[in-house]
Amino acid sequence: MTHVLPAAPMPEPRPIGLGKGLAEIPDAFFDPLPDDLLDLFEGKRTEPVPSPSCGDWPEARRSPP
Repeated sequence: MTHVLPAAPMPEPRPIGLGKGLAEIPDAFFDPLPDDLLDLFEGKRTEPVPSPSCGDWPEARRSPP
């Protein structure tokens, strides 16, 4: 059984910018989504779009060691 408890209050607010410089966001991040992916978000399609992280694209498949 699991008990869900409230988190302890923080003694003081965390300062803004603690992670500055730890990640780089490429300019392409702000490009519009492809139409097929946008259709999924808008509920116009239900089948998944191939994703390199899922191994659906040939370039995402690793060759055996």
